[in-house]
Amino acid sequence: MKILMTGGTGFVGQLITEKLLKNQEISDIYITSRSDRDSTHKKIKYIKWNPLDSEDKIDNEIISSLDAVINLMGESIASGRWSEERKKAIYDSRIIGSRNLIDQLNENGTNLKVFSSTSAIGIYEANTGEKINDDHQTTNDNFLAKVCQDWEKVVDELKGDARKVIFRVGVVLGKNGGAMAKMILPFKMGVGGILGDGKQMMSWIHREDLANLYIESIFSKKFNGTYNAVAPDAVTNYDFTKALGRAVKRPTIFPVPEFALKIIFGEMSSVLLDGHNVHPKKLKDQGFEFTHPQIDRALVFSI
Repeated sequence: MKILMTGGTGFVGQLITEKLLKNQEISDIYITSRSDRDSTHKKIKYIKWNPLDSEDKIDNEIISSLDAVINLMGESIASGRWSEERKKAIYDSRIIGSRNLIDQLNENGTNLKVFSSTSAIGIYEANTGEKINDDHQTTNDNFLAKVCQDWEKVVDELKGDARKVIFRVGVVLGKNGGAMAKMILPFKMGVGGILGDGKQMMSWIHREDLANLYIESIFSKKFNGTYNAVAPDAVTNYDFTKALGRAVKRPTIFPVPEFALKIIFGEMSSVLLDGHNVHPKKLKDQGFEFTHPQIDRALVFSI
């Protein structure tokens, strides 16, 4: 099996690669990168590619030989204030980049069996309290929802008989990256605390489970359509904060008020203040087994 992965050098992509290398069915892993990279493993081939340039093509021989694509591309949404330039980069890196890849697959991807792509739970209506989102489409119209909606629509442009799988990903937890890399230091210093009123719901997934999901979606024909890639244990920001405090054995007594977050981060503060109560109904129905289904255990394996 030959796989192409975008975003393969990122936090989740690196773990997917490690796991794929242990699978004897995988012969080649093509990983796109904006810069030249040298591979230390014979199965890994890095491809220098600018996803925003429609004239920059991946070699057609590679495209036509692919069995599967894992699409993880996208600029970080939580790296700072959202200027108009930053919002454009977030949008274009997902929608234009994915479209350029899919256009080339439509021209040459004759062998493709599955296209496993990414979205986010930001597509859902925020702050719904006890109301749970179970893999249903939403009409939310804020910036992140628009990005997710357009990102998912691009996947529909893929022609042929390949299975199309989309994971709406929650907050990703894990060591040395993701959400934990941004929040762990103040908690270890004993100055962590709830954000806003702490009532907003937080739907999360451990990096290990997310990597397993992408890999299983490639091999299992049960996977088709859109899934909520979150653990079954959604928690409030208050409960998450207390759980993280227990994990690092530090107090959590310094709340950050909503107005301060809005002053510091502007529109991007919605990532921190908007809660999403999301449940992985389709994953549960298909029998997917989470390695880290509960927040306390997941945090122990994330610090």
